[in-house]
Amino acid sequence: MISKIKRIQEVFLGRKIEDVHFVVLTPLQKIYMDMFNVFNCEKEITNGFYRNAIFREDTRCILICCPQGAASQDIIYLFSNVQIFFFGYAGSLIEDISIGSVVEVANIIDEDGETYPLAFQNMFTSVTGAYSPCFLGEMAKTACLMARQRGALVVDMETVHCTKAAINTNNSFSSSLLITDIPKITDVWSVDIKDTEKIKIGYNRALNVIRKNIAMRTKYEK
Repeated sequence: MISKIKRIQEVFLGRKIEDVHFVVLTPLQKIYMDMFNVFNCEKEITNGFYRNAIFREDTRCILICCPQGAASQDIIYLFSNVQIFFFGYAGSLIEDISIGSVVEVANIIDEDGETYPLAFQNMFTSVTGAYSPCFLGEMAKTACLMARQRGALVVDMETVHCTKAAINTNNSFSSSLLITDIPKITDVWSVDIKDTEKIKIGYNRALNVIRKNIAMRTKYEK
């Protein structure tokens, strides 16, 4: 089984990897490129399924640009017994968590209403999150309404799937999210200049906090 996983890793990532203990995931090319520079990465591979690079200071750490949505969980199944950190965008379900805020998901609610805990490092404000399958349309509206009713404060497309996959593979999974929209109040396609600046400030702050945290290699608590 181990040899099979190694072969699958090689196909997905375009390289053989050994003794990885920390994985950083993002579904967005911009975040990937900024993290590539922030974490001083090297040895980038782009001929596998997923673009990835190794940290220069710690070759047991890998940065991966994962798919958006449910398919992001495929990356989780490539590993076991490692720390996995996710950074992406999310929508807020309350005005108090404003655009440009950065949150850390403490618990995630799936489509059936089941709640799952995440590993937690207390980097940002803690929230309960839930799943939204998309940004726009009736499915998104229904998902956000259901999330509000179940007590979630934010929604994104990846965290719930990655969390459940991490439980199945005995990985430690954590998720921090930058708020880029507030469904039914300000959608992601129509933020004004003021909100765009807030997103930029929050994003840069988040990268700095994440850089320091990952540099410390602090073990996440389950």
